[in-house]
Amino acid sequence: MAFDWNDYISLAKDLIKSKPTQAQLRSATSRAYYAAFIKCRNNSPYNTVKGGDVHFRVISYYKREGASREELSVGHNLDSLRIKRNESDYDSRYIAKAMEV
Repeated sequence: MAFDWNDYISLAKDLIKSKPTQAQLRSATSRAYYAAFIKCRNNSPYNTVKGGDVHFRVISYYKREGASREELSVGHNLDSLRIKRNESDYDSRYIAKAMEV
């Protein structure tokens, strides 16, 4: 049975209920990003690509010249979430804030 990436969205929502800690906010950001990223990757020409640069490839695909308004929005939102995920995962001075998931 294939993993349902929506479960990461549910987990992210659970993590930010009531008064979340920085660890919960950071974890929620990371889970939300990966759920969005994998769903976008699976609906792109890079659906079987693995490796570090696949994140850049998928985001670039949605932000490409000639993309629809909806695809551009997806690309920009995914890129913004990727930046927050990187800050959450790697920057000890970053202060995570609650976001809508």
